[in-house]
Amino acid sequence: APSGPRRVVAAALLRAAPRPRDTRPAAPSTRKPLSSSPSPPLGRASFVALASSSPVDDSRVRRAPLPDAPHGCASTIEVVQFNTLAEALSNPAMNPTAGFTSLPPEDMAWPRRGEALVAHVAATNADVICLQEVDHFADTFLPALTQLGYGACYREDEWSPCRKMSNDALRDGVCIFYKHDRLELCGFNVPFTPRESKDGDASKDAGKSLVARFRVRPSPSRKVSETTGAQATGSSDGSVPTSTPHVNAMEELLVVTAHLDSKKDETGVARRLEQAKMLIAEAVRFRDFACSNPAATPVVFCGDLNAQPDEPAVKWLKAEERAPRFFSAYERSDGSEPGLTTWKIRSGAFKPGEAKMCIDYVFASEGCEVTRVGSLAGEAEIGPKALPCVGHPSDHLLLSATIKLGAPTA
Repeated sequence: APSGPRRVVAAALLRAAPRPRDTRPAAPSTRKPLSSSPSPPLGRASFVALASSSPVDDSRVRRAPLPDAPHGCASTIEVVQFNTLAEALSNPAMNPTAGFTSLPPEDMAWPRRGEALVAHVAATNADVICLQEVDHFADTFLPALTQLGYGACYREDEWSPCRKMSNDALRDGVCIFYKHDRLELCGFNVPFTPRESKDGDASKDAGKSLVARFRVRPSPSRKVSETTGAQATGSSDGSVPTSTPHVNAMEELLVVTAHLDSKKDETGVARRLEQAKMLIAEAVRFRDFACSNPAATPVVFCGDLNAQPDEPAVKWLKAEERAPRFFSAYERSDGSEPGLTTWKIRSGAFKPGEAKMCIDYVFASEGCEVTRVGSLAGEAEIGPKALPCVGHPSDHLLLSATIKLGAPTA
């Protein structure tokens, strides 16, 4: 465990991390100390899927068998969207041109900020965690979240800008973490990998993206009486409700995450629209090939789209004439998109100036229902220096939502 000042900073960030409304309590952390060395490159492989080799010890939990869930039963899942801000793009010791001054240099450095990021994510206790700009997957996020019962699939960007900033020591990518007791990974697709060039053929570019197919396990809150077989959410015998290895083979879920082109000009706007179209086409193609009942499979899409709500890429995703049609969890719950999901003030040569906008989203296919979204910090809480700040260790805010799954509708 971290000691001295690092421990104080990590603990303070964890205490200050915003809790989603009506969220479940976070699982106790048993993570090991994080390495201060960079993640080793994955060589020519641009993606990797991993599962926990040492899931959370639940041997003391009393188990009861669950009957097969009926076809069409709707599960509820907690999802998180978070751009973690790659170290190679932010640590002044590694990249003097990054220009982030909202935190002291020692708080921007690894492993200190890595510990804060892990604590921030783990506090949500979400079933699905979609991350972008992850350049410490193997040495930070994977070992810590594995110990909390998560598996993962990861796609490294072969054209990552982190390579140049870190002397080829780091590369960022996108990943999907999922709880073993809620979801079973059945397969995943990495659209158009490897890319022949960073800005090549637009018809073969879905951004930095990843598509994963899951079977849904029963919620840990479901329990069956050992004497009557009736389902219940509590027990008079003091046992802890839990899930079992039972998987509902009839209920599937597709999870998509993406990080789209970041250029803030007309070229970038056009590129993001094409990337969104290519990504959804690839996701649908994968769903139709892999899922047992594609038309009934809901889709959850979380990402940093680098596109504001009025941009063509976002409007296209919500368009009524396309299928599957998506809705934004925050817009559906609050009536509008958040005022900001990223806010940064940079003074260096790399993208200097202030950027404050909404570009991160949690989407779900129509037919699903959003029952809750997480509270987001406002400008007053963040402070005049913008992000990252104490309590928010990235230049993006963490979004979260509770979604009741349902078959897609037109």
